[in-house]
Amino acid sequence: MAYGCLGLACLAGDARNWSRAAVLHGLAQAFLDSNGEVWQDPEGNYREESLTQVRAQLGEQVTATEYARGQALSFEEAYDLASGRESR
Repeated sequence: MAYGCLGLACLAGDARNWSRAAVLHGLAQAFLDSNGEVWQDPEGNYREESLTQVRAQLGEQVTATEYARGQALSFEEAYDLASGRESR
């Protein structure tokens, strides 16, 4: 789940949907944290590159807020976000 959400986060960043990318990065981290795992390379590098772009576009504060929002999503909300059915 974490790596799938990471892929979606990177795609959102590539599409310049910065807020969605930040939320999906937070969601990916939440899934990884729930398993007690750490990012493995090369995905860990992709994550850092994408987050750097998100921070450059949104700024630190907005990125942190959106990232935290992703970390706090329920499973149902996470599913809706990942499937593109999120209503924001």
